[in-house]
Amino acid sequence: MRWYYTHEKGYGYWPIWVMVIGAVIMAVLIIGFPSQGQALPQITPAAENTPSTQTWFNTVLYQIELGLGNFYLNIGGNQAAIVWFNRAEKRFYEDMAQDISDSSLYFSRGRAYYRLEQYQLALANYDRAIKINPDNAFAYYNRGMIYHILGDSKQAIADYTQAIILNPDNAEMYTNRGLSYSTLGEYQQAIQDFSQAIQLDSNEMMAYFDRGLVYLYVDMYPEAIADLDYVIQINAQDADAYYTRGLVYRRLQNNQHAIDDFSHAIELRSDYADVYWGRANSYLDLGNIQQALADYREYARLAGVQADQRILDLISQLEAQLEPTPPSVYRLP
Repeated sequence: MRWYYTHEKGYGYWPIWVMVIGAVIMAVLIIGFPSQGQALPQITPAAENTPSTQTWFNTVLYQIELGLGNFYLNIGGNQAAIVWFNRAEKRFYEDMAQDISDSSLYFSRGRAYYRLEQYQLALANYDRAIKINPDNAFAYYNRGMIYHILGDSKQAIADYTQAIILNPDNAEMYTNRGLSYSTLGEYQQAIQDFSQAIQLDSNEMMAYFDRGLVYLYVDMYPEAIADLDYVIQINAQDADAYYTRGLVYRRLQNNQHAIDDFSHAIELRSDYADVYWGRANSYLDLGNIQQALADYREYARLAGVQADQRILDLISQLEAQLEPTPPSVYRLP
């Protein structure tokens, strides 16, 4: 249970009519004034015999298709966005026999594939976007998120680091890199990144939460409670923060405080299986077998097939302890 930024970075969008008009203007600028078009998507001709009129027309259509792709991307139509991005790519590779040096096509299509959880296709697109434009911090950041999801924390850290070099004032990048460090057990590096994120943005709640969790891992309990107290102060509806603070109190053998926090978490999320397990352990430590048994049963119900056989055995043992001793039966002479 960790907090992590999973929303990929993008560039925002304009209304569709603005994008269409802008696409036409951009195409005119690129074709008519190539010396001034370096800040815009560039097109490297691969076939010199393409008629200029056809080139201009296809460039306009490319910008429109790219704009439509971004429009659908920003309203959540990821499949439709990919269709338009594919059309834009096809226009250059097949219809115009030209190479694309516009990284935004691949960057945006990578975002669409990421949202659809087609991570390998997303990676391939981010690779191409970075090859064309190695200064795009968001492309490294988004690719880093995919590597983290796929379990390659080292590569995720490499991409986050490059993103931070290019954009050193982005708190979210430090937060996500910190979590990747935490996944590798490099807790001091993780704490440094979370602290840097908080320094950049004092409202970076994910950094406070994740730092509190790492403090728990390294037995820095007062620091963990301070961070989690702050998260709860800002958002009293945060079940994860109550649960994690409850774990800290259990480490401190303060079972009553732990039970209070676990109970708050359950009030907020009644299907939070791990919280029932934590509260059951605290009840058991206090000798309240009946309450412990009730929570163990609820944990097993919520965990389903994931419930460990040892837990089921523990439930059976506690049930046996609570069974009343049967009265002696005397046989009458």
